[in-house]
Amino acid sequence: MTVITTLAIVLIVAVLASVMVINAYGPGRYKDPVVASHVVRGTIHDRNGRILAMEVPANNLYIKADAENADMMSQILASAAGFTPDSVKSAIASAQEGTIILLKSDLDTAVADSIRKAASDAGMTDLIDMRKENVRTYPAGFHAGQLISETESVLSGVLSPNPGYDENTTYGDDVYLTIDLDIQYLLDLAVQQVAEVQHPDYAVGILLDIRSGDVLALTTYPFYDPNESSSTPGQQKVSRALVSSISSPTTGVVNTKVLSKVVSHTDGSEISDYVKNGDYTVDISQTAGLVRVQDGYTASKVLLPEDNPRYILFIGSVNPRFYQISSVLTYAVNSVKEGLEAQRKL
Repeated sequence: MTVITTLAIVLIVAVLASVMVINAYGPGRYKDPVVASHVVRGTIHDRNGRILAMEVPANNLYIKADAENADMMSQILASAAGFTPDSVKSAIASAQEGTIILLKSDLDTAVADSIRKAASDAGMTDLIDMRKENVRTYPAGFHAGQLISETESVLSGVLSPNPGYDENTTYGDDVYLTIDLDIQYLLDLAVQQVAEVQHPDYAVGILLDIRSGDVLALTTYPFYDPNESSSTPGQQKVSRALVSSISSPTTGVVNTKVLSKVVSHTDGSEISDYVKNGDYTVDISQTAGLVRVQDGYTASKVLLPEDNPRYILFIGSVNPRFYQISSVLTYAVNSVKEGLEAQRKL
């Protein structure tokens, strides 16, 4: 009987011990994973590595729409940063009560520090908030603006991935376009000259390397500056020079490329080509097919140089007001040709 009792006690102790061990590794031991608190959006480059879009730190001023304290807030910002009281009160009055408003972005560091101190001294840090944030900037301005905007949209997941685990900051991949910014300047100037003389609904230009399929310049006029996106009409942001240039880069011309590679920020950065090398067309009629045109357009399509051509150049103006002025197209083409020669790219 004593043996049986002893065995029973041992069995009970073993069961209790196993339960305690199992519970020790149960939910009480779970910890939330460390997730990056910040994602730095990747940089967009031209084919030579020049920056087309990047993140930069900026001092941004946010205020809370609080009608009761509008007078005090306007006085603080007027004394600390030179805002007019009326402009602050107007911003507060036009917003829904309690909402957070971006009053001013990219403030000078000294001004930002002054605002922080004034808000703290007045005990209004809950209503006046200076934040150090990354903002998107576009050093090339309007050059290839529509294409850059399209890249930002279509490749948003590449440029800004989900926050990663076990890291403080997640970096998006860098995107390299086939665009050559020097050639882009030449084409933009040429297309602008056509538009200013013919006054079309819009004008477009493409310069394509027929040996590689790379699109070296791509433009739509009126130009679009991504730095001024909020004040630009939607139609002006549309790239009319290529149909689905990023999402369907082979449309119209065989293996045409506007996207060169993506470079990750990991050790031993990986490079992936979006379009494999292949056979490229020199059929300039197909190039014209890339352009979104309506009835009534004038266009110039040439091979450069004429002997042993390397480039296809297309310049078109849609619904021009002055059809008879066709010499401007010849002038525009020649200006691009002379520019390529000067850059030793012809």
